Amino acid sequence: MGNKYGLTPLNNRVVITPIDVNVTDSGIILQDSSKVQYGKGEVVAVAKTISDVKVGDIIYFNRHSAGDFEHQGIKLKILNLVDILGVEN
Repeated sequence: MGNKYGLTPLNNRVVITPIDVNVTDSGIILQDSSKVQYGKGEVVAVAKTISDVKVGDIIYFNRHSAGDFEHQGIKLKILNLVDILGVEN
């Protein structure tokens, strides 16, 4: 699918840019981030077989299942569709 990174994940995978859930909107850093079991991110690319999420969606995911990589100097994560816990409305 078209996206600004020129990436198309294969199979049932999604690429996201992570959003730090340990920092509040006002910039306060929350302690004990090791207890947070989920991550939050913006979807930047989806496999052609996926219709449940789309580019631009904000999702919550199992943070221990995501793989980290860097593309064009940007830190990204890739995860399987089954590791997405929910989509913000």
